[in-house]
Amino acid sequence: MATALIFGGNVGEAAARGAVYGGASGAVVGGMSGANVDKQVAAQEQAEREKKIAEFRDEIGTDAFNGFVALAECKHDIAVANAREARKARNRDHALAGLWIEILAEVDRENRDAASDLLPELVSSDKRIETVSDAESRIEGALGRMREIRAEYDLPEDCSS
Repeated sequence: MATALIFGGNVGEAAARGAVYGGASGAVVGGMSGANVDKQVAAQEQAEREKKIAEFRDEIGTDAFNGFVALAECKHDIAVANAREARKARNRDHALAGLWIEILAEVDRENRDAASDLLPELVSSDKRIETVSDAESRIEGALGRMREIRAEYDLPEDCSS
């Protein structure tokens, strides 16, 4: 679930394409050949997704990654718990990712006071952010992308629904 949630892919769709290979006269043979090709393509795409997931996990750390997945699944308490663990990391990037996940989870579950309390820390920790207003704008953009990801995988875009 988590891998598809983040990086996409639909093996069923690829398999369905195999059924139309080969034209009318060779539908059965063509379908089988197409299915084999699609299996190879699907396996290659899966391997690429797994590589990207591993890179993403390495970049933000396991705790932040697990928090991200929980947030996508509207499991805010789990997301916050993982984010707080990530914030304790010695790796600065992992700790920063944890801070981001915690803020996103709080905003997503409409606990804006808790999120607002963390914004000054975000401004001082993330070199790309200069002001609280800039942080708020980036948070809204990140939540918009999270909603898109949820929609792509038939999850509720808004966790309150």
